[in-house]
Amino acid sequence: MKHIHQDRDLLLEALLKWCGFFHGAKTIDDRGGNNVSKRGALAAFLTILPPKLGTRALLELFHDGDYLDLLEFPTSLGGSREIENKVADAVEGNDKHTALQRDISSTNENELRKGDTSNDALLQKLLAEHGLEDDCPLPADDYSRALLWKYCLSVAGASWHAASLLVEPENDHHADVVVNWGGGRHHAHANKAGGFCYVNDIVLAIKRLLQSESVHEAGSPAPPRVLYIDIDIHHCDGVQQAFYSTDLVMTASFHRNSPGFFPATSGFVREKGEAEGLGYNLNVPLPTGIDDFTFIRMYRKMLFGLVNSFDPDYIVLCVGADGLEGDALVTGKLHSTDHSSTGEGWSLSPEGLAECVRITSSLCAGLKEEMICTRPMKEEKKENQAVGNASDCCNLDTKATNDARESVQLGKRRKLLVLGGGGYTPTKTARANLLCTAAACEGARSGLLWSELPKDIPSHDYFPRYGPLFELVSEETKQAIWNSYDIQDSAVNASDNVIKESTSPFFDDQALQQGTHAIELACLFIDRQRKKAAHSSMPYNSYNDRDDDIFISVKDSRRKKKASQGGRRRKKKKE
Repeated sequence: MKHIHQDRDLLLEALLKWCGFFHGAKTIDDRGGNNVSKRGALAAFLTILPPKLGTRALLELFHDGDYLDLLEFPTSLGGSREIENKVADAVEGNDKHTALQRDISSTNENELRKGDTSNDALLQKLLAEHGLEDDCPLPADDYSRALLWKYCLSVAGASWHAASLLVEPENDHHADVVVNWGGGRHHAHANKAGGFCYVNDIVLAIKRLLQSESVHEAGSPAPPRVLYIDIDIHHCDGVQQAFYSTDLVMTASFHRNSPGFFPATSGFVREKGEAEGLGYNLNVPLPTGIDDFTFIRMYRKMLFGLVNSFDPDYIVLCVGADGLEGDALVTGKLHSTDHSSTGEGWSLSPEGLAECVRITSSLCAGLKEEMICTRPMKEEKKENQAVGNASDCCNLDTKATNDARESVQLGKRRKLLVLGGGGYTPTKTARANLLCTAAACEGARSGLLWSELPKDIPSHDYFPRYGPLFELVSEETKQAIWNSYDIQDSAVNASDNVIKESTSPFFDDQALQQGTHAIELACLFIDRQRKKAAHSSMPYNSYNDRDDDIFISVKDSRRKKKASQGGRRRKKKKE
């Protein structure tokens, strides 16, 4: 996908290397058949694995065979026999997969060219029906189409592999948190491409998580629950469609929703799911120009609210970087010839996105909100010392902070899968993904994001592209995020604080209030559904015990009735 994402993956790889992630982590390289391990400061909790290549059978777990046929077979579009068979079978209803495997060695080339005009028209219609045009074109030459097919297998295989590491305890590389920045293709539908997404690796990864086993509160086996949160600025229409009718997957999305903004046909608040999935789909459109402070407060409300009500076993987080301020595609300045701005973008920073990931990772490690969303202890000590309270403080290092956390009673631990997404300004996206990688490790190593990373971009081949500031971690933005936690959450409605503090000229108070209301209603509904399910699964005897305190039994009713009647008789005798 270099044509749209350019070289952001190369930039990210270079940053990870020069910031010590490759050198410090345990790196497994099995391309040559042998495992080579390199251990460093991060090796105790961080392992880097080469992704596995998927198969067509994997893609068929979600995608339709007819759609995959168009992607798989590398043929040119200029009147080849395979394409003609494809078009003919689309009209006649024959088996397309068999037709595409016919032997064409004896076919006369002149005969193949007959009727090219009509076939091309049918072909273009077929491609359009499957979304293989515009932003998801099907390459014209065989080699490029073969590369596209391998790309689809690679994306799907990597995310399936990542999910498998979370659910397979017998795996040597079993993990609690897995990151795959090459994933996050959330626009692809079962039979249609869209938004630069040909296959939906997110749906496949969630399906893998659903294959695992969970344990009900009563101790009996139960299907696992997956909370999917999408903070890409574009709505996750493909993922929503895949799980729209199930209550095992809670789909929640922050995105822009306005006329003409992709995808224009989904992402509305009214889309709440259907059948068993009614109430388990949450869309929260956010206004343009939303800043870190507002976004993080809304994210906290959604995350902690849904975790408390839905109680997921797994959290899948899609971290699109196209909500960063000035994103080239969102603002309409992807090409050098684009001079106007769409005015549709958000005003987030890489640090703001990373803080959302840090909060999620810490939550999955069992920490409570009051411990996560606060100024780091070490920084509090430094500030107190600066104002003359040195006698009451000590300089706590990261280890001391971790020890303090371990002394606190932890809550339920959950598994976390972090996936990539959009992001069309390569340097900003690479920087955001690096910060989010450190943030994803916070559950295992507190302080890695804000305390252990270098403040400036390390010197390397791509260093000049990060000018003029060359910042890796902005001290000003970091302090602003910490300062936001100093504001007490004493208001009845947390969104009131958000509205008052926002200074964005594009800020839409009504949109924020509607989003807050949608989150609250979703959490309330799911909480009630969960309580109903808990009651319906109670043993019969427990119902009897519980009902004794609520209902009057038949025996007690007769006793009270007789006593009442006797009293009336006694009154009559006295008269």
